[in-house]
This record gives sequence, C-alpha cells and structure tokens, in this order.
Amino acid sequence: MRGTTAPRGRSDWSEGSACAGKKSCGVCLKSSGNLLPTVGFIGRPHVYGSRARQIRRRLSVYGQWRTTSDRFMTRIESGSCFCGAITAAMHGEPFWICSDHDDDCRKAIGSPLTVWVGYRPAQFKLLTGTPKTFSKTRVLRTFCADCGTSMAYLDQGLPEELYLTIGFFDHPERFPPQAHAYWDMKLPWVEFRDDLPRVGTYSRQRDPAVGNPADRLAPKTPPMEPE
Repeated sequence: MRGTTAPRGRSDWSEGSACAGKKSCGVCLKSSGNLLPTVGFIGRPHVYGSRARQIRRRLSVYGQWRTTSDRFMTRIESGSCFCGAITAAMHGEPFWICSDHDDDCRKAIGSPLTVWVGYRPAQFKLLTGTPKTFSKTRVLRTFCADCGTSMAYLDQGLPEELYLTIGFFDHPERFPPQAHAYWDMKLPWVEFRDDLPRVGTYSRQRDPAVGNPADRLAPKTPPMEPE
C-alpha cells in the first residue's frame, strides 16, 4: 500500500539527518542485512508501492540518499572484496580521485596502474570482516586475507587521508579521476588521451618530516654463487 510504513530500525548514518541524535531511524543499513536499504530515506520510515519504486530509481541513478525536501544530501557508496567477506560503506563525498602510476602500488596491486579514491577516515565504516594489513614502507596497506582483494592504504605523511582502491567499490564508474600521479613512472605502453593534470610524483602535499616512502632502503640481494 502506498505510504504504508514498516517498523523502525537502527541507522548508523543518522547523524546530520532529520533523526540525528536518536537511536532509531526509518532507514537502516543493517536491519535487512544489506549494505544499502531497498527503499526509504534517512530520517523517514520505509515506504512501499509506487513511492518505493521511485526511491529505488533515485538510489540506482545517483548512488546517494535524499530527504524529501532536499535540505540534506548524503552520498553513501558501498564497497566489497571479491569473496564478499569484507564490506564497507563510505559516507559523503571523496576529496580526491587520482590515477596512480607508481611502482609500489603497481607491485602491491598487480596492475599497470590503479585509481585511488580519497576519503577522510571518519567517512569510512567497516561493516563486515577484518582486513589484513601489510607495510613495507611508511604506507599501511589493507587487503582481504581470503581472496586477496586490495582495499585501502594509509600514509603516515598524509594524515587524515584514507585512500581506497577503485576495485573495492561496488560502483567504480562513479569515480572519474581528477589527475595522474607519479606520471614519471608510467609504463611506456600505457597511453592516455585525456587532458587531466600529469603530476610527476605525489599529487598531494605530504608531511616532509615523515619522509618519502621511496627513500626506503633497498632490499638486500643475496650474493650470487660462482658457477
């Protein structure tokens, strides 16, 4: 029936919405066991019928939540690993999206390049699973221990910046890059015809006191045995 409401559930994303400060919300990320609810807006009860279909169309097209008055607009994107053990939700707009050509990320991810999507750590919420961590330099990388999907990294020289790999997102088509980083390390057979800025090294200003991950000591190579 149009306008019929369902029982209220809890929402971890109620802050800043019409139900801010309350323990219950008409839209819940977890009550149905899904990353995103099938219907409804933040601060409103679930609805059914033609209204529900209209809301689902909005969610599928824009990937974001709206109140009926559009006074609040909060984008929520979902991410997951290949096996589905790790899921997460990203709340709000990313502050930076960049194609990255550096050799560390190439080796860690196993791809000629990747696209990193930058969020503040407070915008990220892990929903299921426990990522495994690894650090060879001043960068802490996370990935799924079961399927190996690369998830994100934290750089000591970039405080309050969390970068998620484009492959972790359920809708990567929504994140067009804004620049190329480490263009000087681009593989010669990788070609681009876009007009995005080409930055030779980092595209973000790092804390100089922390140092550069590229300044790490080279791994020791065992001496070759004489033939």
